[in-house]
Amino acid sequence: MTSERSNNSNSVPTTNKIGDGAVRQQGPDHIALPCLILAGGLGSRLRPVVDDRPKCLAPVLGRPFLAFQLEAIAAAGVRKVVLCTGHLATQVEDAFGTEFAGLELVYSKEPTPLGTGGAARLGIEKGRDSTHWIVLNGDSYLECDLRRCQQSFFNTQFAAAMTLVEMPDTARYGRVEVSTADTSTAASRRVLRFAEKSAGGRGWINAGVYFLSHSTIETLPLGISCSLEKDLFPRLAAAGQLAGITCLGDFIDIGTPESLKEAQRFFANQNRAETMHRGSDSISLKNRQEPRGS
Repeated sequence: MTSERSNNSNSVPTTNKIGDGAVRQQGPDHIALPCLILAGGLGSRLRPVVDDRPKCLAPVLGRPFLAFQLEAIAAAGVRKVVLCTGHLATQVEDAFGTEFAGLELVYSKEPTPLGTGGAARLGIEKGRDSTHWIVLNGDSYLECDLRRCQQSFFNTQFAAAMTLVEMPDTARYGRVEVSTADTSTAASRRVLRFAEKSAGGRGWINAGVYFLSHSTIETLPLGISCSLEKDLFPRLAAAGQLAGITCLGDFIDIGTPESLKEAQRFFANQNRAETMHRGSDSISLKNRQEPRGS
């Protein structure tokens, strides 16, 4: 296992070398890390079509969007999820309870809006014994091999990693500028800086799945609103401590009415609707568990 880092965003984990010189995390080859899902957003842009529920419960094929996320990470081997809730938080707990798709669900409700950074900082209080976390945005979905991403993160020895996907036009999302000069694996690059959403053209974007040490998240203030994207990640990139893990899978988000419609088409694809594959695992959605009230 990697050891606990000191409370310093520039520190790196202690890992165990193997004979060929590569670096490998010790322990089982499944996803042993707990997961934080940032599900407290107000969803202001979605209100014209979804105004009676949190954004993560937006209906997709008659099911809450969050159900697809939870089933995907369960298939990858995640076992514990902390749902960081805020706006209409009780609806999320009422829908999913404390167990779903084999996942243990724990809730971290922010008393006031804390932003993505503040929500993550509050959420890790539900897992003080965890040295590292997977963090997911609750309004996006990435087809990726979480096991490979986890291994790439530990191989880099960086304080944090974010998944990246290439888009033909980055104007809506903002661009992530990366280096290819000091990669430790073919799939990982060092994040250099972030460009504003107005920067268009082909490039890499933040795909909403992150790997962070507990101590790195602890550098954020507890109980104070802050942002992973604006406060933590630029600081880590400037320190050379943020890796970008490139992914080839499809990426969607449900931030706007138009993208919510696209999510309906995305999951209506027969292959996705019947079986979702993650690495060597798959789960049949014909026998899937439905959230309460679905």
